[in-house]
Parts: sequence; structure tokens; C-alpha cells
Amino acid sequence: MAFESAVFASSSFERPGHDELWMWFEYDAALRRLDLATGAIGDVVSGDDSVDYRAAADDIGIGSFAPSLRRLSMATGATLGAPLALTDPNDVAAPYRLGDP
Repeated sequence: MAFESAVFASSSFERPGHDELWMWFEYDAALRRLDLATGAIGDVVSGDDSVDYRAAADDIGIGSFAPSLRRLSMATGATLGAPLALTDPNDVAAPYRLGDP
């Protein structure tokens, strides 16, 4: 079952030096971790907008619909630090206006 699920991942990342495959399922908005040694798969987070794997830092950047950004440790699965709130681009006035016809 776990390996069939991996086929539908939007993106995947093998954690260097570990038997782990981290998979992002865009249409489910879910991040899952597959243990390649045992075949066990588990949900890590869900309901977010995007992920970016950062091998050098051994963490994952997670973007939400809020909009905000948080970091997740690949070693522990815990959130690192406080989430970073981003400015909503819809709250900023456009630098131009459409002219009247």
C-alpha cells in the first residue's frame, strides 16, 4: 500500500543519509514520510499550500494559505521556531489603475 501511494506524490525527496522518502501530495495538501526500510508511511502535516525541501539544513519549508511560512525538522518532525507571517498581496493597493473607457 505504501509504495502505491508514492506513485501519486507531486514531489518527493530522499533525505540524505537516511532511509526516508518525504512526499508532497499537492491535491491532498499532505506531506507524508515513507520509511524505506520498513515500508511504513505516515502523515506529517496536511492542509498546507506548498513544501520546499532543504537538504543542507535538514528541514522543510512549508507555505500555508494564511499566508505564512514555517520550518519543519526532518529529524524530529517538529516545527522549528515561530511561523513567519507574510504580507497578503491582496492587501496592497496596485501601483496603477485601469482607465475609464
